[in-house]
Parts: sequence; C-alpha cells; structure tokens
Amino acid sequence: MDDRVKSLRKELVNEKQGNNPWRPVGFHILFGLLWIYLSDRLLSMAIHDRDMYELIQTFKGALYVTITGIALYFIIRMDNSKIFVLNKSLSFQNEELVAYSEELTAADQELNNKVDALNSLTEKLQNREVELLELATKDHLTKLQNRVKYEMDLKHYLQVYESFKVMIVGIDDFKKLNNYHGHNYGDALLKMVGLALSGALGYNHVYRSSGSEYVVLIPGDFIHSEEEIIFMIKGALGQIKCVNGLVYTPSACIGIVYANKNETVDTIYKKLNVSLLHARENGLNIVKSYSETFEREQFYNIQLDDAIKKAIDENRFELNFQPIYSLSKGYIVSYEVLLRWPNNELGEKNIGHVIERAEKTGQILDLDKWVIREVIRHLKTTPNVFMGKLISVNVSSRSFHSEHFYTYFMKAMKEASIHLSMIVLEITEYSVIENLDKCRSIMESYKQEGVKIALDDFGTEFSSLNYLSKLPFDTLKIDKSYIDDIESNERDETIVKHIIDLSRNLGLLVIAEGIETKAQEEILKGMSCDCGQGYLKSRPVDVSVLSECVS
Repeated sequence: MDDRVKSLRKELVNEKQGNNPWRPVGFHILFGLLWIYLSDRLLSMAIHDRDMYELIQTFKGALYVTITGIALYFIIRMDNSKIFVLNKSLSFQNEELVAYSEELTAADQELNNKVDALNSLTEKLQNREVELLELATKDHLTKLQNRVKYEMDLKHYLQVYESFKVMIVGIDDFKKLNNYHGHNYGDALLKMVGLALSGALGYNHVYRSSGSEYVVLIPGDFIHSEEEIIFMIKGALGQIKCVNGLVYTPSACIGIVYANKNETVDTIYKKLNVSLLHARENGLNIVKSYSETFEREQFYNIQLDDAIKKAIDENRFELNFQPIYSLSKGYIVSYEVLLRWPNNELGEKNIGHVIERAEKTGQILDLDKWVIREVIRHLKTTPNVFMGKLISVNVSSRSFHSEHFYTYFMKAMKEASIHLSMIVLEITEYSVIENLDKCRSIMESYKQEGVKIALDDFGTEFSSLNYLSKLPFDTLKIDKSYIDDIESNERDETIVKHIIDLSRNLGLLVIAEGIETKAQEEILKGMSCDCGQGYLKSRPVDVSVLSECVS
C-alpha cells in the first residue's frame, strides 16, 4: 500500500479513538451517582426537619440539573469543536485522497498507454523480425530461397533424413549472355530459370545459390526418382524460348551429391561444386555425380598451379634442344626449343600436361615469357652453338594472340641484339581456327620484323587447306602420328606425300616430326621432304651436350 494512504488511514484511526462518546456519558453517570449518594448522606446527617429536607432536595435536584447541564454544555462544545476540527481534517484529507486518486488514475492511464505502446512496439518488432528473416532468406532478384535458407534447411535435412540428394544446376554459358547482351538479359534469364525450376519441383525445394547456380534439395522420401527430377529440370529450362525479346533457350550442367546425416553443410557444398565443375569440364548440358577421383585430380591441379608459379619464379624449368636436319644433306638447320621440368616436387613427368594446365589457368603467358628469356640467355652465352642455325620456339595460342606478349617478345629480342630472322615461332592449328583475319594480322606483324612462322603438328586438329592458302606460314610440320605408320600404312603414306607436294607448291618448308627409323627417313627422302627431326637423329638434349658436339 502507498505510504501516503497508510498515513491518512493512521490519522483517521487516531481521530476515531480520540473522540469516544462513552467518555462524557461515563463522566455524567459517575458524577450523578456520586452527587446523589454524597448529597443525600450529608443532608440526612445535617437536616432532620422533613419539610426543610424536601425543600433542599428540590433545590439540590435543580442545582444538579444546572451543574450537569453546564458541564454537558462545555463537554458538548468541546466535542463539537473537536468534531469541527475532525471534519475539517477529514475534508482536507479527503481532498488529498481525491487528488491522490486522480494522480493514481492518471498514472494508471499512463501505464496503460505505455503498455499499449509496448504491445504495439512488440508487434512491430515481431513483424520486422519476420520481414528481416524473409529478407535474409530470400533472393532479392529471383524471389527464390537463398543460400542462407538453403544452409538452414540442409542442417534440418541432416537431422531428419538418413540419406538424401542435393543437386546443383549451373546455367551454361551464362557469362557469354551477360557479356554479349548486357546484365538486363542476364537478370531476366535468372528470374525465368528460378520461376521454371520452382514451378517444376516446388518452391520449397529450390534455392538460388550464387550467380547462375541453383541448388535443389531432394528429401529421402521424395515422390520422384533422380531420373525424373533431371528430366523435369531440363524440361523446365526447355520451356524458356525467349529472354527480353531475344530468342534463347538455356541449358544447364547438373552436379549431384548423395548426402547422409554424417556429413556437414561445408562438405556437401564442396562436393556440389566439385560435381558441377566435373560436369562443366565435359561440355554443356551434362550431368555428373560427385567423384572422389575427380576431386583428387582437382586438388592435384591446384598443387600443380602453385608448383608451376614457383618453378617460373625460381627458374626451376629447363630448356632442351632437338636438332632439325636436312633430309637430303644430313646437316642441322635449326633447333626446336623444348620445355623440361626435372626433379619437380610433384613428380610430374608429363610436360604436355603441365603446358595444358598452364594454358587453362593463364600461367602460360608467364611460362612463354620465361622461355623467351632463357632462349635469349642461351643465345648470348653459347653463340657458337647456334651460329647459322634457326631457333624454333613453341608459342601458346594465348600468348600468340596477346599484344602484351608481342611487345614483350620484341623488346626482349631487340634489347639483347638478337637477329629476329633466326627465330621461328611454332603455333598450332588451334591458334588459328577462331579468326583467320586476326591471325593473319598477328602473323604479318611478326613477319615484318623478320620472324618466321611455322604451323606445328599439322593434321592433329581440324586440318584445313584454308589455313595454308590464307595465312603467311613459312614452314609446315607434319605431326608424328602420320610418320609412325608410314612404313606399313599406305593411307598415311599417301596423305604425307600429298601434304609434302602441296606444301612445296605453296613455297613452304616441310618438316617431318618423330622420325625414329632409317626406313621412315628413306621414305620421306623419296617424297622430297625438306627436313626431319626425331630420335633417329637426336633426342632433345641440354645445351651443354650441343656445346660438346660443336667443340
């Protein structure tokens, strides 16, 4: 109870106790009894005359009434005064109680208002929490569930299901669509794909993971089989015929992971990425399940990438040189520069795989520049070995088409005072198949500086006479695969014969690669092939071996 209320209550109780009506009544009774008793005794002792006794008794009664009336007057007046003071006090206290009651009422109303405001705020916070959760778990572009929601649901799957499937759908060539037609087309496609997948499989099963990738969670008790789900995904994508006015039907690679409750969200996501990468490396519209072997290969490639960079930075690669000789006269006319990587920490012995990996990662530019630096170093330190000889250097397609590499090559050669007429750049058919006009322009830029251009490994890709007629090659090298069976395979012999005749008619120098037997050499001589190289003459050797031969 409030202290002010307690105080008022205490005052009222005290006032009630201090104004007890029995006090004047008791006083009157006591005074009357004593008056009668004492006055009668005194009169009976002092007056013996009966008439006088009765007269005095009458006078005594009147005196008693007068005295008691006067006493009662003062008692009543005193009580009235107290009652007045009490009434005044009660009135004041009542006013205080009314005021305090009004304060309590106002305080109660204010408290109710605050409670209502708090309830309203709580409701708003709850609504905002729902909105924030929706924002946090929904992709703003496609309106699908996002990766946050996927991870939440995946954790739930890991608790509920013994096993289940997770699929990742990656749109093929999405980057090209963005680059060629703009991000508006890309965004429109992502929305359409999201709508198509959620329509086919159900909104609760489809998530936008990142970029152009979607994840599909398939519970263990899903009504459709894996084959049916894949069919539904491809069918949904096939329904898209047009994107913002552009006639376009997307395809997708699909990676599949068979998950169980012993795995984690991170391991499943890693396996998804591996499976999608596996599918994409096999082409477009491909489906691949997670493969531990493929993951090991990818891990090895990551190690290989690091090792290649380290080998370039620390000069751990080496150059070997294989002689190219005149078939008719037998003397050496040039050397082909071949890359070697001895004693590498990975035990990698296939230099072709190293070069292929470097081309895929873009490290081939740095590797080709390293080769140019080393060629220049050998030409400067052992000039007697290479005097009067041509030097053939293999250049990747990426480097050949790079203006930066062209500038680097020219600057390095000229600063080292190397005669560019002694350099032959060997390029493969892969370097020229995309754009003949651009390739011709690049070749002419090199040739204007005196550099010769050779078409390497002719016949291994999409061999076309169009290359030979439109591009200014100086040399054509027949691939080893045609030379291997030239003794026993009449068809290969005929093909080689026609290549040699055609090349000579076009004014090209012809080099046969991979000559390993005397019989092969004699056949090629009979076809008037200009030059050859192979193990019959010499394996690729270190420059020190060449120095010994010269000395």
